[in-house]
Amino acid sequence: MKNSVYLSIFLVFMTFTIHAQSEFRLGVKGGVNFASVGGDFTNNTRGVFEYHLGGLAEFPVVTNLTFQPELLFSAQGSEHNTMATDGPRIITKLNYINLPLMAKYYLIDNFSVMGGPQLGYLVSAKNEITSSGFSGRSTTQENDLKDDISNFDFGLGIGAEYRLDLGIFVQLRYVIGMSNVNATEGVVLGYHRTSYDVKSINNVLQISAGYSF
Repeated sequence: MKNSVYLSIFLVFMTFTIHAQSEFRLGVKGGVNFASVGGDFTNNTRGVFEYHLGGLAEFPVVTNLTFQPELLFSAQGSEHNTMATDGPRIITKLNYINLPLMAKYYLIDNFSVMGGPQLGYLVSAKNEITSSGFSGRSTTQENDLKDDISNFDFGLGIGAEYRLDLGIFVQLRYVIGMSNVNATEGVVLGYHRTSYDVKSINNVLQISAGYSF
């Protein structure tokens, strides 16, 4: 009798282990960002196209529910226009190492929805100002903003994924910032210096493709 009980427990344990191992995945992904810096500071700003690239892991939790942490390099920012029609083109470039922590639910075998927090660490920040001179030649000047931007960023992401049987997947995700991009001493966005009291947040729409196994 005891042997039967032990055998049953062992078989249940092995079944769960094999099932869990079959759903655990590692992968890589990359894609396009459509990013902007919005919030209270939105005058004369618009989004920019950038990119993201990194890796992920997917852990089974319960039936149809998994946990998917990712580690991504994400280029973000926004473009700022002056009121003058012949004013310079000013692009704020913010590069982050992001850690999305996504809960992922499979509605059907190959289609899932996801949501969760995202933690970000600022790697670099700069303004790139391109002006046209009297001769018609354009000149570009770069200003380092690393000391004026908050080192940490926090956001919430929601999205969806479709996975092919070959392990290839495509994702669509939107991440809205919840923390202030500005450091306490303020930040220069375009020609305007904001203060910490003026909240600026990161907004990013991501389209990704990747492979996991």
